[in-house]
Amino acid sequence: MLRLAQRLETPLKERQLAIGLSRQDHSVSYDTRLKQSSTFDAMISLHSDSRAGLGWAQATSGCWQTFGAAGMAILYSDEGESSLVEARRKLARAIATRMASVGFQMYSGTDYSGLYDPDDVAGVFVDRHEPAQRIRLLRRPKVPSVIIETHDSHDVEEAERWEEEATVQAFAGALAAGIADWRAGK
Repeated sequence: MLRLAQRLETPLKERQLAIGLSRQDHSVSYDTRLKQSSTFDAMISLHSDSRAGLGWAQATSGCWQTFGAAGMAILYSDEGESSLVEARRKLARAIATRMASVGFQMYSGTDYSGLYDPDDVAGVFVDRHEPAQRIRLLRRPKVPSVIIETHDSHDVEEAERWEEEATVQAFAGALAAGIADWRAGK
């Protein structure tokens, strides 16, 4: 995911977004990421997911497949002050809507039962972990924050698509458009 974030930096800046990466080549604590986020309008954290375990192995290649768990998910928290919660929800929905509009598959939520509840917009989910296990990057920033689960890391075909330049460019364009929609109140 670090490699993807680094590849997104230039195309997002070309789209007039002021961005900052929380890390370049080493792990950065969550507390440091939270502090850094306060200097921006929003915090968007990129992740790949490992939703459905390892599924089954193809006989010919031995590669693990997880069909039925593919797709992108946008996560947010509904904890906290109401205007911040609403800003998170709108950011998540704007990004998901733009991702779907350019052809990204949105995750159905099959393996999220008990962890996340689906939102009204496909591919958007709200954190429902046990309170002590809720995701800090979703609920603690003082700016609207979302996590984008780009793909299921165990789905070999999906993971390979995220190495393609066309995927990175489509993602950058949809992300920039979703942020613009959110800023415009759409």
